[in-house]
Amino acid sequence: MNTPTHETPIARVWYLRTAEDTGGRLHEQRVAYSPGSPFPPAHYHPAQDERSEEHTSELQSRPHIS
Repeated sequence: MNTPTHETPIARVWYLRTAEDTGGRLHEQRVAYSPGSPFPPAHYHPAQDERSEEHTSELQSRPHIS
């Protein structure tokens, strides 16, 4: 994936489509939250609908000690 649009200590955000791109119809973004961070942060949309899809994966590894 391309470089994030912006990053914070708890998340990386990519803007996929903006209001400017879609004539004001929608804003679409992908957010990758850091492990242990709140999902999603509390927020409010006074005149918009919001839809979320959760995609999760986890990778665990152990070091090989010889």
